Amino acid sequence: MPKNIESQVKNNSVEIYLPTSDRSGGAIPGAVRSNAFKEICKKFTEWFGGATAHENPVLNVQQVTGLWGSDSGGIAKEPVTVIQSFANDQEIEDHFDEIKEFVAQLANELDQESMACRINRDFHILRSTAPKIRGKNSKQSAKKEDQTKSNLHLISLQASLQRLSSKKELKDLFFSKLGYEVETQSFLTTNGWPKGLEGLLAPGTLPEIIAEQNGFRVIHVQLNDQQLRKSAERRIVQQLLKAEGSRGLVVVSTLDDKSWDFINVKTSAQQKTSQNLVLRRLRVGEGRGIRTAIEQLDKIRWDKIPPEATAA
Repeated sequence: MPKNIESQVKNNSVEIYLPTSDRSGGAIPGAVRSNAFKEICKKFTEWFGGATAHENPVLNVQQVTGLWGSDSGGIAKEPVTVIQSFANDQEIEDHFDEIKEFVAQLANELDQESMACRINRDFHILRSTAPKIRGKNSKQSAKKEDQTKSNLHLISLQASLQRLSSKKELKDLFFSKLGYEVETQSFLTTNGWPKGLEGLLAPGTLPEIIAEQNGFRVIHVQLNDQQLRKSAERRIVQQLLKAEGSRGLVVVSTLDDKSWDFINVKTSAQQKTSQNLVLRRLRVGEGRGIRTAIEQLDKIRWDKIPPEATAA
């Protein structure tokens, strides 16, 4: 892809986290929060293009419940709205500082000690410039910020899984949230596959390595079916194991990308056939809880992968 065209591809991800409570624990008035939400959508539209949060796929909105450290040292449970958009390289370069300034301004308007945004892999905690209720020990403040970033990671991971509906969002999940290097058009051949097996794939598609880190590969397969069928998954995974080995994860999606299986394969010297493979599935999609998926995927963040890691 020519460099000038590649720079226009919206392969960067930006999120802003809109709270429901102010710094004292009280609820932010509905009208104030609604205005803040509209302002975020307006800014994203100006910076990255698009129409509205509901009409244009450039903007994604998810409701997530987060856990936050409070000033008293306890844990506060709070619903958070995650507003996300994709942007190209030039848009990020042009608006990088402006994004952070805008979030700090929101912290003032919503009576927050701080607010957060994520630009690709990096979380930015922007502190309010409004007067503090009371002074805080710098060590306590740093510890709380570290905990906040940890909580934000899980919130961001949950939001990604909730909105997962395309290969682009899958790549963003592994790049921005889990820290992998994303592969570009790294397709695997189906030459030599058994007769009829290739027909299980969505028309015009091939298995694709979408991300890799330290030899741990993530392979995406889209089925030619509106349902995730275990028999089809088993046959395809068995074939991929022959060519690619077992260190990694196979992600299978339906034809409409509404349901996803994250498949880890348990193999041993005795498990050579499809019938003996043990497939561990984490299913994500419509009507599915995702708590287990969040916990298991967090274990394969790039900085947590042991030499012989699997996903479950």
